[in-house]
Amino acid sequence: MLKDDKGQAMILISVMLGGLILSATAIAGLLMYFTLQQSTDSLSSAAALFSADAGVEQGLYCYFYEVSGNNLAPCENQPVAGLKNGTVATSTVTYDAATGAIVSEGDGMSGRTSRVLQTTIYSQ
Repeated sequence: MLKDDKGQAMILISVMLGGLILSATAIAGLLMYFTLQQSTDSLSSAAALFSADAGVEQGLYCYFYEVSGNNLAPCENQPVAGLKNGTVATSTVTYDAATGAIVSEGDGMSGRTSRVLQTTIYSQ
């Protein structure tokens, strides 16, 4: 009787170890997939970052050259024109009279990646 039980335990342990190795391999493969996917999205991330920077620059240009008085309506949610790499960008400018802060925010989007940049200028 003891000899038969030892054989069953060996088969059970072999199956459990095989399942454990298979699970570890599947998890490692999934992690590698996410790592590779993230590295290929770096181009989209850079494009979104540069288009967000263009949005910040456009917002500052709008504030300093196109605004008359305190009317910031022309500078709110303004799309950035002339981007040739397929990205989309918008700019928004706000002014805080209490602190004298001019805040320009640029939103850049490329593919599924979105980046936001914000610049604050304090006037004296």
